[in-house]
Amino acid sequence: MPRNRLEMKSILKSCAVWVYVPFFTLAGAALDLSMFGKAFGVALALFMTRAVSIVVGTWLGVFASGLPGKYGKISWMAYVTQAGVTLGLSKKI
Repeated sequence: MPRNRLEMKSILKSCAVWVYVPFFTLAGAALDLSMFGKAFGVALALFMTRAVSIVVGTWLGVFASGLPGKYGKISWMAYVTQAGVTLGLSKKI
């Protein structure tokens, strides 16, 4: 079983550039940059609210589960890096 997992990881890694580059290029090109200045304050407020909520939620989860505090210091980072989802949603909006 581990052999198949390593093969799959290798295949995904070799294909990633063919998926990520077109996706982020097209998503970025489709954004209306003139709206950036108009919506900057709202976007910043949403960003800060989301970031604080993720950190607080992670700390509460670590505390509720009884894990050591060191997990609260790093585990929130896994939830912040969702740029593809954010770009896809902003394109739809």
